[in-house]
Amino acid sequence: MKKLIESLCLLSAIAASAAEIRSVEDGCADCTAAFQSQLDVGGRISLLAGTYAISNTLRLKDGTEIVGEPGRTRIVMNGAGHVFGAAGRLKAGKLVRASGFTFRNFVVEAREVKKGRHALRLDSVENVIVENVETIGMGGLSVEAVYTVNMYDKTPDPCATAGMVGDACLSSNIVVRSCHFDGGQRGMGNGVGISFATDIEVRDCLAINFSHGFQFWGGDSFHERGGLLENDKRCKRVTVANCRVFNVGGGGIWGSMVEDWLVTNCTAQLCSDVGIDFEGCHRCEAVDCTAMNCGNGNYATFMFCLGDVAFRRCKSILDQNGTCHYFDSHYGAGKTGGPAARHVLFENCVFWGKKPTFIRLPCPMAEFKFVGNKCVNAQIDKRGASLGRFVCEGNKFEGECGNIEEVSRPKNKSDGCEKVGEK
Repeated sequence: MKKLIESLCLLSAIAASAAEIRSVEDGCADCTAAFQSQLDVGGRISLLAGTYAISNTLRLKDGTEIVGEPGRTRIVMNGAGHVFGAAGRLKAGKLVRASGFTFRNFVVEAREVKKGRHALRLDSVENVIVENVETIGMGGLSVEAVYTVNMYDKTPDPCATAGMVGDACLSSNIVVRSCHFDGGQRGMGNGVGISFATDIEVRDCLAINFSHGFQFWGGDSFHERGGLLENDKRCKRVTVANCRVFNVGGGGIWGSMVEDWLVTNCTAQLCSDVGIDFEGCHRCEAVDCTAMNCGNGNYATFMFCLGDVAFRRCKSILDQNGTCHYFDSHYGAGKTGGPAARHVLFENCVFWGKKPTFIRLPCPMAEFKFVGNKCVNAQIDKRGASLGRFVCEGNKFEGECGNIEEVSRPKNKSDGCEKVGEK
């Protein structure tokens, strides 16, 4: 009985504290201190319907669960930082990961859109659930390392940087479901950005008005920047399902050096860069996806390492801008000693262009298979050097192809429009 009374008292204290914050309906007062006092206790924090104005990042303890009332709990960020933050720590040469966070059923709104700000910034974490969270004017979830890793200049092994081996340095078990992330302005932050992590699931989410929609990072695949020449398996086992990306200044759904990645039933539209992009990725698939009107290609691979990538039952639509359905990029290929050990498959896909469009294969790869696809106003540009085995079987080509010189690189003479059956 004593324990029951103590539990009831604790629940009553939490409810009273939440109600106290709720009394500030217009968002003018600063609730940061009241919020932080609850978070310092830890455990489950229940937020009643209302508006909570804060000015600084709220720091979380392990095992904190923050739950609001769907569509009725709103947090307004008046400051410049992230809203919720948590981080592991390096101790005696080992990484102690922050653990066990749950976020459900609330809206986070920024008074002013600022680049790089997110509702949730978590460094070196494990066992995280983000569900039914909405952002307005800021990014959604950012997961980085708690130690410094230079991502774009001679990318090191992040575990070696932290003095660890294996997967000990990686964040793990991250689930993001049924979220609506609106960055407020194209080119601002990411809907979801996760680096150096394993076992990730992003499902039933929307990302609009960002720099990137859903980004996953395991290292730099661009060797001329000092990136890795093989996949170091520092981002792996990723699933992105039933998600949509719209109006981003960079890539829609993209990753660099990811292994074992499935993108299924997703849509990417109006991305300045690429819709769905696998850079240096290995054992990756896009299945039943649609990409539309993305500036640098609806689909792409960008590799300097082993890579097996498949696109199955995907659609590519170009009716507003862009001329490229798929873009294979391998800059500086002549310096790497021949074709990359990679295989790319398009199977039972549809490529449709309002005007002549192309599927571009300008760079070395071991094998490109194009099987059972339908192309309307689309052609294959396979003039790239060192293209290995090329398989083109059971495809249907319709409509106009146009002059490939007008839509591709002007150098090299065109073979014209190929009505390819089998080869």
